[in-house]
Amino acid sequence: MRDYGAYGPRGDVLQPQAMPIPTLSNRGALTSHEITAGTDWAITVTLTDGNVPVNISGNTYAAQVRTSDGTLAATCTCVIVNAAQGKVSVALTNAATATLVPGTEYRFSLVETAGGLRRELMRADVTVYDGVTQ
Repeated sequence: MRDYGAYGPRGDVLQPQAMPIPTLSNRGALTSHEITAGTDWAITVTLTDGNVPVNISGNTYAAQVRTSDGTLAATCTCVIVNAAQGKVSVALTNAATATLVPGTEYRFSLVETAGGLRRELMRADVTVYDGVTQ
């Protein structure tokens, strides 16, 4: 996730908000994902304000994998696993990853809806590999 300061990704001025803008505690490590086709895949992200977990009770999360041209390839299941600690699990089933084609350029994004505001928290490139064991 990129910090745009007072400006959004398109140069628009961001409006002040009463709620903290969460960051991902491990955001630097999540610039790309590797998925083996036909296997279950999951990550857990932690949203923080500085080093303090953000209570995400009442928020909703959505994540998708799309091809580079924007075609939907897979929809992730997002579950809040610990609202008080800001933890969200994002997962794809083995049936969903089986539809991903190795060598295709994919992108992943995680979106939060909180207090009527919808914002992208994470974007990453996805590399898909063939499974060895069938």
